[in-house]
Amino acid sequence: METTNQHTAQPQAVPRSVLFRKERESSWQELEDIVAQVQRKSLSALDDHELHRLPILYREAINSLSVARATALDRSLIQYLEALCAQSYLVIYGSRRPARRMLWALFVAVPNQIRKSTRELFLATLFFALGITVAWSLTDRDPQWFHVFVNKQMSAGRTPWASTESLRNSLYHAQEDKSGLSVFASFLFTNNARVGMLAFSLGFLLGIPAALLLFYNGLVLGAFFSVFASRGLLVPFLGWLLPHGIPEIFAVLLCGGAGFLMGRALLLPERYRRTEALRNAGLKASLIVVGAIFLFAYAAIFEGFFRQLIVDDVMRFLLATLQILLLLWWFRIARRQEQRDLAAENFEMETNAA
Repeated sequence: METTNQHTAQPQAVPRSVLFRKERESSWQELEDIVAQVQRKSLSALDDHELHRLPILYREAINSLSVARATALDRSLIQYLEALCAQSYLVIYGSRRPARRMLWALFVAVPNQIRKSTRELFLATLFFALGITVAWSLTDRDPQWFHVFVNKQMSAGRTPWASTESLRNSLYHAQEDKSGLSVFASFLFTNNARVGMLAFSLGFLLGIPAALLLFYNGLVLGAFFSVFASRGLLVPFLGWLLPHGIPEIFAVLLCGGAGFLMGRALLLPERYRRTEALRNAGLKASLIVVGAIFLFAYAAIFEGFFRQLIVDDVMRFLLATLQILLLLWWFRIARRQEQRDLAAENFEMETNAA
């Protein structure tokens, strides 16, 4: 009987990640408070004690991150430490680094964060593709659906009742007045960026408005697909669309994915308080949105200039292929840099330990 009671009284094993967090969480919180103070004001706002503690706490956080990666602790903890270390690094070294180095760090951080948010990006793509499929199917069955999805100003005469010749001319007619192209490009950038920002900013409402916005944008594109495909102009339409559409649509999906990231943090904060989960998600989402804004501007250049000037199908598809290669190159360079930084961190930790 005594043996049974002894076995019953034995405490359950505490998960390794919980013990790891409990031992170090106070120093992480102290570092997070100091970093937040610097971000609100400046480095000069810290007192002598906080200035002394900042590099010490940063090295401890780097050490914790290295241990968490090496021992395969839970993913949410690793992501939290990555975000904390990234913020601390910018606070400590940002003011000393040349602007060129800081831009390079941002250039690398954006695609790496996108790669870590594939679930949210997949969800955004799913809603967008669903909109395309629904509108294409409905407009094929009844052309009247086209005006449900596309307003008169947006269609600019490219409707199911337009002649095949006029639809073809809309794809191949070069812009003769080139003086207004820069204004047009600026308009496209602000309009597309506004749509993307809306998808991101509404993400905290559990991602529902962002999903509806992505679905609606898919409806618009699907309606145009139906019109041009019904006249045998789908391939020329893709040639007209893809050179600017690849970065532009990708940017919209990124904003939607960033919105879903915020929504997931609110709905499923995991082991964090909701305010803490939203703060962590906000840092990751902001990096994704920075990349989206860059892509919007890049797409506006192509849409406002090259699309109006290049009317050859082969050249258009070559430009579209170039867009894909540039995106792949961006992600490949960022991944390699991340691996080099990780190797340097591990080497530094081993050196310090020795």
